[in-house]
Amino acid sequence: VVDGTDLGDAMADAGVAHDIGMEASSITGEKVGVPSSNDIVQDLTYVVILKDFGAGADKTIPKPANYTPTEFDGACTNYYIDTTRKAPNVDAQKMLDYGKLPNGKYMINWPGYGNDYYVNNIRMNAAERAASLQAAKEQTLRFVYFIQHQLGFKHLGIATDEFPTADGFPLVPYYRESRRAKGLVRFNLNHLAQPYNSTLYRTGIAVGDYPIDHHHKKNSAAPQHLNFYPVPSYSLPLGSLIPQKVEGLVLTEKNISVSNVVNGTTRLQPCVMLNGQAAGVVAALAVKANASAAKVEVRKVQQHLLQSKAMIMPYIDAGIHHEQFEAIQKIGATGILKGKGVPYQWANQTWFYPDSSISEVTFAEGLRDFKKSWQFTGSNNLLTSEKACEWLAAIIAKERLQPR
Repeated sequence: VVDGTDLGDAMADAGVAHDIGMEASSITGEKVGVPSSNDIVQDLTYVVILKDFGAGADKTIPKPANYTPTEFDGACTNYYIDTTRKAPNVDAQKMLDYGKLPNGKYMINWPGYGNDYYVNNIRMNAAERAASLQAAKEQTLRFVYFIQHQLGFKHLGIATDEFPTADGFPLVPYYRESRRAKGLVRFNLNHLAQPYNSTLYRTGIAVGDYPIDHHHKKNSAAPQHLNFYPVPSYSLPLGSLIPQKVEGLVLTEKNISVSNVVNGTTRLQPCVMLNGQAAGVVAALAVKANASAAKVEVRKVQQHLLQSKAMIMPYIDAGIHHEQFEAIQKIGATGILKGKGVPYQWANQTWFYPDSSISEVTFAEGLRDFKKSWQFTGSNNLLTSEKACEWLAAIIAKERLQPR
């Protein structure tokens, strides 16, 4: 079974040990200033799609109950009255353009004084969850009315051709946080920030590049500082998809074994889709071998992913269209040749520099890091193909490996 539920309901039913909310820094070893554990999760958003019906159209919805424009004071520069609130830095059009879609449509997913909504409904029953999500929808409806009535975008109306629902809303909200399983590996900020301080990168099965981005503005009890730690892009380790003790289950979505802080980046859709693909590969290989997921060989998982042009190492300069894509991914996953990570704005980076030369010393260090018995003495001269082949031939002879 693969648990791809929004809130980890399947793994909870299976008895998987898990966490909800924030762990104290003393537990994770992350220096992020969380003094004690709590059950605070990130704000969710009940997104809606607005459609441009053309100049002169008036698609303003009925005024929602409990509407007041001051709720959204500071969402954009067009409506900023209470100067005790954080000053906005975009006008109304730029706010809408943040979620601009093709065909004159706009995704309404605006943090801060927009339509984020705080509720921890993970342990609620079905009726309680439904009520909490209705409240989140009402938050979004008030924001839509604010956009139409207060900001003057009357020609933007709720699109009815996006989702098979009577109200035009998606079937589910955007949950940013779920139960987080206790897996064979708990991927934390230290692993992400310094990937070569451990060997977890060698077990990568998905990649991500989004910053650590936490949404807590709608919960005044939440720490407000868990954002944008300087980290590179990263590889998600296989062990984060496999729960401790419980067999027959593989994790995906936001149910994977990561720290609360790291969930601020792994929650993003590209990483979620990639770890979902990897979870499917793990499950299929486990069934085929009649074995538990924990017994599936990571290199077999990686090989299947690479054959599907899925990245296991996050190299920005050696992507799926590079002629040596698979070879570069494989050598990177050994650490014999290492990339260089760079924190960068809204899309962090790792560079492989495939057209650059390296020294004999660097290659010797990489071989030794991979296996301590692979000892070679190199100079600071540039590594030649002849020298590399000489050393690799010696390794093959020593290990009694057959060249492929």
